[in-house]
Amino acid sequence: MEKKFFSRLSILMLSLLLVAGSISYFPKSAKAYTSGTSLDNRVIFQSFSLYMPYESNMYKILSAKGSELKDWGITDIWLPPAYRSFNMARYMEGYAIADRYDLGEFNQGPNNTRPTKYGTSDELKSMVSALHASGLKVQEDLVPNQVLGLGKREAVYVTRVDQNGNLFKNPYTTGLTTQIRADLYLAYTKGGGEGQAKYGYIKEWNKKYFNGTSVQGQGMDRVMKDSEGIPYRYFGPNNPKNHLPSWLNEAAAANKINTVDTYLSVDGWYAAKDASTSDNYWKPMLMNYDPGYLKYMKSHGYSTVDDILYVSSFSRQGLNIGYSKTLFLYTFGYRALLARCNFRKRCNISV
Repeated sequence: MEKKFFSRLSILMLSLLLVAGSISYFPKSAKAYTSGTSLDNRVIFQSFSLYMPYESNMYKILSAKGSELKDWGITDIWLPPAYRSFNMARYMEGYAIADRYDLGEFNQGPNNTRPTKYGTSDELKSMVSALHASGLKVQEDLVPNQVLGLGKREAVYVTRVDQNGNLFKNPYTTGLTTQIRADLYLAYTKGGGEGQAKYGYIKEWNKKYFNGTSVQGQGMDRVMKDSEGIPYRYFGPNNPKNHLPSWLNEAAAANKINTVDTYLSVDGWYAAKDASTSDNYWKPMLMNYDPGYLKYMKSHGYSTVDDILYVSSFSRQGLNIGYSKTLFLYTFGYRALLARCNFRKRCNISV
């Protein structure tokens, strides 16, 4: 009897605790922005020059316009993110970040210039002081999670999933479940910039800090493979673990093969002539790896092999912008499709 009593009492106490835990306390008043005089009297000037030219003068202009803005009745200035933008962002406006600790302090802008699209870090500080002196408050968009401009790749294994972590099904095409499951992928996961290195707790990002990524504008199957689907790898001269096609033997002996974590990428390069004595003659791997590459490049304005093998004093970097874009389009589209059809014995593209 006593045992049954204590059992019922325990159940009752547990029930009361659950009920009490589900009851929330709602105060009569709280500090929140609600419609009223203190909020309605604010007039915010949105100084977003997102789609304007890259002139790096917004901070200077605002510094000089504080009194005029105050006379207009403006109370707050709303600024775009001050971060260093990813250099491939369309408008370089600060919402795709390359270095979130560089507000215009380091020479990491276009052509190694210091200012961001809006100005230097010193000009940002001066502008805030000038606006405060004019009786204006300053607001700024902060998007520290939007790091998009990491410049170095690492080899990772990826599975394509939806926003809930389930296997991806493309509703706009076949609706079939993705075939990308634990596939090798060369992701841009390493970097951070000079500001990150100087001020960041994490001095350089790498793959261990991420649990996912976007498709990053790349097709799958950028890792070069043999006819059996085994990835080519290069660990260094005469390394027994090397797995390479024979046309890379000379470059391998001279340690002049471009790799990503020992893997060969379809957009990689190698020393193709006098590799042991010269550093001025590099070839795209695709010239030997993919027979369709030459035909594709010729149809896009590169009529001869010499046009493709554009060599200058910059050596490997001596490629003009037009060529680089054409190579990117080839490896993103046709190359990805070809690799899946040839090496996977299927053409179910769900990238």
